[in-house]
Amino acid sequence: MIITKLAGGLGNQLFQYAAGRRLAYIRETGLKIDAISLGQHDTARVFALDHFHIKASIATPEEIEGVSVIDTDKKKRKAWNADHILGKNKLFFAREKAIHFERRILDLPDNTYLQGHWQSEKYFKDIRDVLLKDLTVNTPQQGKNLETAEKIKITNAVSLHIRRQDYVQKKHMASIYDVCTPEYYASAVAHIAKHVEKPHFFIFSDDIVWAKENMKLDFPTTYVDWNGDLAHFEDLRLMNQCKHNIIANSTFSWWGAWLNQNPEKIVIAPKRWLGIKWYGFTKWNTKDIVPETWLKM
Repeated sequence: MIITKLAGGLGNQLFQYAAGRRLAYIRETGLKIDAISLGQHDTARVFALDHFHIKASIATPEEIEGVSVIDTDKKKRKAWNADHILGKNKLFFAREKAIHFERRILDLPDNTYLQGHWQSEKYFKDIRDVLLKDLTVNTPQQGKNLETAEKIKITNAVSLHIRRQDYVQKKHMASIYDVCTPEYYASAVAHIAKHVEKPHFFIFSDDIVWAKENMKLDFPTTYVDWNGDLAHFEDLRLMNQCKHNIIANSTFSWWGAWLNQNPEKIVIAPKRWLGIKWYGFTKWNTKDIVPETWLKM
Protein backbone atom coordinates (compact mmCIF):
# COMPACT_ATOMS: atom_id res chain seq x y z
CA MET A 1 0.00 0.00 0.00
CA ILE A 2 1.16 3.51 -0.90
CA ILE A 3 -0.40 6.52 0.83
CA THR A 4 -0.07 10.00 -0.64
CA LYS A 5 -0.92 13.13 1.34
CA LEU A 6 -3.01 15.80 -0.40
CA ALA A 7 -2.51 19.51 0.15
CA GLY A 8 -3.33 22.60 -1.89
CA GLY A 9 -5.68 23.05 -4.82
CA LEU A 10 -6.42 20.91 -7.85
CA GLY A 11 -3.01 21.34 -9.51
CA ASN A 12 -1.09 20.33 -6.39
CA GLN A 13 -3.42 17.42 -5.72
CA LEU A 14 -2.83 16.13 -9.25
CA PHE A 15 0.95 16.14 -8.66
CA GLN A 16 0.54 14.33 -5.35
CA TYR A 17 -1.79 11.76 -6.90
CA ALA A 18 0.51 11.21 -9.90
CA ALA A 19 3.61 10.61 -7.77
CA GLY A 20 1.72 8.19 -5.53
CA ARG A 21 0.05 6.45 -8.47
CA ARG A 22 3.39 5.85 -10.15
CA LEU A 23 4.95 4.34 -7.04
CA ALA A 24 1.90 2.14 -6.41
CA TYR A 25 1.85 1.06 -10.07
CA ILE A 26 5.54 0.10 -10.07
CA ARG A 27 5.20 -1.74 -6.73
CA GLU A 28 1.99 -3.46 -7.91
CA THR A 29 0.09 -2.36 -4.84
CA GLY A 30 -2.89 -0.19 -3.95
CA LEU A 31 -2.94 3.60 -3.58
CA LYS A 32 -4.60 5.41 -0.68
CA ILE A 33 -5.14 9.13 -0.26
CA ASP A 34 -4.69 11.05 2.98
CA ALA A 35 -7.04 14.02 2.64
CA ILE A 36 -7.44 14.70 6.35
CA SER A 37 -5.60 18.04 6.37
CA LEU A 38 -7.58 19.58 3.51
CA GLY A 39 -9.72 22.36 4.95
CA GLN A 40 -7.77 22.59 8.22
CA HIS A 41 -5.65 25.66 7.45
CA ASP A 42 -6.28 29.31 6.60
CA THR A 43 -5.82 28.42 2.93
CA ALA A 44 -8.41 25.67 3.23
CA ARG A 45 -8.90 23.45 0.19
CA VAL A 46 -11.34 20.72 -0.71
CA PHE A 47 -10.82 17.28 -2.20
CA ALA A 48 -10.72 17.96 -5.94
CA LEU A 49 -9.99 14.59 -7.54
CA ASP A 50 -13.50 13.15 -7.49
CA HIS A 51 -14.12 14.49 -11.00
CA PHE A 52 -11.50 12.16 -12.47
CA HIS A 53 -11.11 8.41 -13.01
CA ILE A 54 -8.55 8.08 -10.25
CA LYS A 55 -7.48 4.64 -9.04
CA ALA A 56 -7.26 5.30 -5.31
CA SER A 57 -9.37 5.21 -2.16
CA ILE A 58 -9.38 7.43 0.90
CA ALA A 59 -7.14 6.22 3.73
CA THR A 60 -8.88 5.53 7.01
CA PRO A 61 -7.81 7.30 10.23
CA GLU A 62 -6.42 3.98 11.45
CA GLU A 63 -4.23 3.58 8.36
CA ILE A 64 -2.59 6.98 8.81
CA GLU A 65 -2.47 7.03 12.59
CA GLY A 66 0.80 8.48 13.82
CA VAL A 67 1.77 9.86 10.40
CA SER A 68 -0.37 12.82 9.33
CA VAL A 69 -0.35 14.17 12.89
CA ILE A 70 3.23 15.33 12.27
CA ASP A 71 1.93 18.14 10.09
CA THR A 72 0.09 19.77 12.99
CA ASP A 73 3.24 20.49 15.05
CA LYS A 74 5.97 22.74 13.60
CA LYS A 75 8.69 21.32 15.84
CA LYS A 76 7.80 17.76 14.94
CA ARG A 77 7.54 18.72 11.29
CA LYS A 78 11.10 20.08 11.34
CA ALA A 79 12.42 17.09 13.25
CA TRP A 80 10.86 14.63 10.83
CA ASN A 81 12.27 16.28 7.71
CA ALA A 82 13.77 12.92 6.80
CA ASP A 83 12.71 9.39 5.97
CA HIS A 84 11.53 7.35 8.96
CA ILE A 85 9.47 4.32 9.85
CA LEU A 86 6.59 5.43 12.04
CA GLY A 87 2.97 4.89 12.98
CA LYS A 88 1.44 1.68 14.21
CA ASN A 89 1.35 0.43 10.60
CA LYS A 90 5.14 0.91 10.29
CA LEU A 91 4.82 3.13 7.26
CA PHE A 92 7.99 4.35 5.57
CA PHE A 93 7.51 8.11 5.87
CA ALA A 94 9.07 9.97 2.92
CA ARG A 95 9.00 13.77 3.03
CA GLU A 96 10.03 16.00 0.16
CA LYS A 97 13.43 17.52 0.96
CA ALA A 98 13.87 19.83 -2.03
CA ILE A 99 11.92 21.45 -4.81
CA HIS A 100 13.97 19.84 -7.54
CA PHE A 101 13.49 16.21 -8.55
CA GLU A 102 14.62 13.66 -5.95
CA ARG A 103 15.50 10.39 -7.68
CA ARG A 104 15.25 8.43 -4.42
CA ILE A 105 11.45 8.71 -4.57
CA LEU A 106 11.33 6.45 -7.63
CA ASP A 107 12.80 3.54 -5.66
CA LEU A 108 10.83 3.75 -2.43
CA PRO A 109 9.38 0.48 -1.09
CA ASP A 110 5.82 -0.68 -0.67
CA ASN A 111 4.08 0.54 2.49
CA THR A 112 5.31 4.12 1.97
CA TYR A 113 3.64 7.38 3.01
CA LEU A 114 4.46 10.31 0.69
CA GLN A 115 4.32 13.91 1.86
CA GLY A 116 5.40 16.63 -0.55
CA HIS A 117 4.55 18.60 -3.65
CA TRP A 118 6.42 16.45 -6.23
CA GLN A 119 6.25 19.16 -8.89
CA SER A 120 8.10 17.46 -11.72
CA GLU A 121 6.98 15.06 -14.42
CA LYS A 122 10.10 13.02 -13.64
CA TYR A 123 8.21 11.46 -10.74
CA PHE A 124 5.63 9.90 -13.07
CA LYS A 125 6.55 10.45 -16.74
CA ASP A 126 7.10 6.72 -17.24
CA ILE A 127 3.40 6.01 -16.60
CA ARG A 128 2.06 8.88 -18.73
CA ASP A 129 -0.35 6.61 -20.61
CA VAL A 130 -1.80 5.39 -17.31
CA LEU A 131 -2.25 8.93 -15.99
CA LEU A 132 -3.88 10.16 -19.21
CA LYS A 133 -6.62 7.60 -18.58
CA ASP A 134 -6.86 8.26 -14.84
CA LEU A 135 -7.05 12.03 -15.27
CA THR A 136 -9.82 12.23 -17.82
CA VAL A 137 -12.89 13.99 -16.44
CA ASN A 138 -15.59 11.48 -15.56
CA THR A 139 -18.60 13.54 -16.73
CA PRO A 140 -19.45 14.58 -20.32
CA GLN A 141 -19.10 18.18 -21.42
CA GLN A 142 -22.34 20.14 -21.64
CA GLY A 143 -23.62 23.64 -22.42
CA LYS A 144 -20.99 26.32 -22.99
CA ASN A 145 -18.15 23.90 -22.29
CA LEU A 146 -19.31 21.57 -25.05
CA GLU A 147 -19.79 24.51 -27.44
CA THR A 148 -16.29 25.75 -26.64
CA ALA A 149 -14.80 22.28 -27.08
CA GLU A 150 -16.32 22.14 -30.55
CA LYS A 151 -14.79 25.53 -31.37
CA ILE A 152 -11.43 24.30 -30.07
CA LYS A 153 -11.58 21.32 -32.44
CA ILE A 154 -11.94 23.45 -35.58
CA THR A 155 -9.41 26.17 -34.72
CA ASN A 156 -5.73 26.39 -33.90
CA ALA A 157 -6.72 26.78 -30.28
CA VAL A 158 -4.21 28.13 -27.76
CA SER A 159 -5.00 28.23 -24.06
CA LEU A 160 -3.63 31.21 -22.14
CA HIS A 161 -3.81 31.11 -18.35
CA ILE A 162 -3.48 34.08 -16.02
CA ARG A 163 -3.30 33.54 -12.27
CA ARG A 164 -3.53 36.63 -10.10
CA GLN A 165 -5.92 36.61 -7.16
CA ASP A 166 -4.07 34.78 -4.37
CA TYR A 167 -0.66 35.74 -5.80
CA VAL A 168 -1.64 39.39 -5.43
CA GLN A 169 -4.01 39.44 -2.46
CA LYS A 170 -2.39 37.06 0.03
CA LYS A 171 0.84 38.31 1.59
CA HIS A 172 2.44 34.89 2.10
CA MET A 173 1.66 33.89 -1.49
CA ALA A 174 2.96 37.19 -2.88
CA SER A 175 6.32 36.51 -1.20
CA ILE A 176 6.55 33.11 -2.89
CA TYR A 177 5.20 33.67 -6.38
CA ASP A 178 5.70 36.41 -8.95
CA VAL A 179 2.70 37.30 -11.08
CA CYS A 180 3.46 36.75 -14.76
CA THR A 181 3.78 40.13 -16.45
CA PRO A 182 1.93 41.46 -19.52
CA GLU A 183 5.34 41.44 -21.24
CA TYR A 184 5.64 37.69 -20.68
CA TYR A 185 2.25 37.09 -22.26
CA ALA A 186 3.01 39.47 -25.15
CA SER A 187 6.22 37.55 -25.93
CA ALA A 188 4.44 34.21 -25.69
CA VAL A 189 1.62 35.35 -27.97
CA ALA A 190 4.14 36.72 -30.49
CA HIS A 191 5.97 33.38 -30.53
CA ILE A 192 2.74 31.48 -31.10
CA ALA A 193 1.78 33.88 -33.91
CA LYS A 194 5.09 33.13 -35.69
CA HIS A 195 4.64 29.38 -35.52
CA VAL A 196 0.88 28.77 -35.57
CA GLU A 197 -1.35 29.73 -38.46
CA LYS A 198 -4.43 31.73 -37.50
CA PRO A 199 -4.32 31.04 -33.74
CA HIS A 200 -7.44 31.42 -31.63
CA PHE A 201 -6.71 32.22 -27.99
CA PHE A 202 -8.84 30.86 -25.15
CA ILE A 203 -8.13 32.86 -22.00
CA PHE A 204 -8.57 31.37 -18.53
CA SER A 205 -8.08 33.31 -15.31
CA ASP A 206 -9.07 33.58 -11.66
CA ASP A 207 -9.33 37.32 -12.37
CA ILE A 208 -11.17 37.34 -15.66
CA VAL A 209 -12.11 41.03 -15.31
CA TRP A 210 -8.42 41.97 -15.26
CA ALA A 211 -7.78 39.64 -18.18
CA LYS A 212 -10.50 41.23 -20.31
CA GLU A 213 -9.18 44.70 -19.54
CA ASN A 214 -5.50 43.94 -20.05
CA MET A 215 -5.28 41.05 -22.53
CA LYS A 216 -6.63 42.54 -25.74
CA LEU A 217 -5.06 40.47 -28.50
CA ASP A 218 -4.98 41.06 -32.24
CA PHE A 219 -6.35 37.57 -32.77
CA PRO A 220 -9.67 35.81 -32.24
CA THR A 221 -10.11 35.50 -28.48
CA THR A 222 -12.54 33.66 -26.22
CA TYR A 223 -12.62 34.50 -22.51
CA VAL A 224 -13.71 31.41 -20.57
CA ASP A 225 -15.58 33.10 -17.73
CA TRP A 226 -18.43 30.79 -16.78
CA ASN A 227 -17.10 27.82 -14.81
CA GLY A 228 -15.90 29.29 -11.51
CA ASP A 229 -14.22 27.52 -8.59
CA LEU A 230 -16.76 24.71 -8.35
CA ALA A 231 -16.13 23.63 -11.94
CA HIS A 232 -12.40 24.30 -12.27
CA PHE A 233 -12.01 20.79 -13.69
CA GLU A 234 -14.01 22.02 -16.70
CA ASP A 235 -11.44 24.75 -17.34
CA LEU A 236 -8.67 22.18 -17.00
CA ARG A 237 -10.33 19.92 -19.56
CA LEU A 238 -10.76 22.78 -22.03
CA MET A 239 -7.10 23.74 -21.60
CA ASN A 240 -5.88 20.27 -22.43
CA GLN A 241 -8.18 20.08 -25.45
CA CYS A 242 -6.42 23.11 -26.96
CA LYS A 243 -3.63 22.44 -29.46
CA HIS A 244 -1.10 24.70 -27.72
CA ASN A 245 -0.73 26.25 -24.26
CA ILE A 246 0.64 29.38 -22.64
CA ILE A 247 0.79 28.74 -18.91
CA ALA A 248 1.30 30.81 -15.79
CA ASN A 249 3.60 29.80 -12.93
CA SER A 250 0.71 27.71 -11.72
CA THR A 251 0.31 23.98 -11.22
CA PHE A 252 -3.24 24.33 -12.55
CA SER A 253 -2.25 25.42 -16.06
CA TRP A 254 0.82 23.15 -15.87
CA TRP A 255 -1.58 20.22 -15.84
CA GLY A 256 -3.72 21.77 -18.55
CA ALA A 257 -0.64 21.67 -20.77
CA TRP A 258 0.75 18.31 -19.63
CA LEU A 259 -2.55 16.53 -20.32
CA ASN A 260 -2.65 18.03 -23.82
CA GLN A 261 -2.10 15.06 -26.15
CA ASN A 262 -1.27 17.00 -29.31
CA PRO A 263 2.14 15.55 -30.36
CA GLU A 264 3.08 18.86 -32.01
CA LYS A 265 1.99 21.11 -29.17
CA ILE A 266 3.87 24.26 -28.26
CA VAL A 267 3.87 24.92 -24.53
CA ILE A 268 5.26 28.21 -23.23
CA ALA A 269 6.07 28.64 -19.53
CA PRO A 270 7.65 31.46 -17.51
CA LYS A 271 11.39 31.21 -16.82
CA ARG A 272 10.90 32.49 -13.28
CA TRP A 273 8.58 30.14 -11.43
CA LEU A 274 9.07 31.27 -7.84
CA GLY A 275 9.77 34.53 -6.07
CA ILE A 276 11.92 35.23 -3.02
CA LYS A 277 11.22 32.14 -0.97
CA TRP A 278 9.20 28.98 -1.06
CA TYR A 279 7.92 27.80 2.31
CA GLY A 280 10.76 26.40 4.46
CA PHE A 281 13.29 25.83 1.70
CA THR A 282 16.37 28.04 1.95
CA LYS A 283 17.90 26.57 -1.19
CA TRP A 284 15.74 25.78 -4.15
CA ASN A 285 16.14 24.91 -7.77
CA THR A 286 13.07 24.98 -10.02
CA LYS A 287 14.79 23.47 -13.06
CA ASP A 288 12.71 20.29 -12.93
CA ILE A 289 9.26 21.88 -12.75
CA VAL A 290 8.97 22.80 -16.44
CA PRO A 291 9.44 19.80 -18.79
CA GLU A 292 12.43 20.00 -21.11
CA THR A 293 10.28 20.05 -24.24
CA TRP A 294 8.46 23.21 -23.18
CA LEU A 295 9.71 26.67 -24.06
CA LYS A 296 10.65 29.00 -21.20
CA MET A 297 10.25 32.77 -21.60
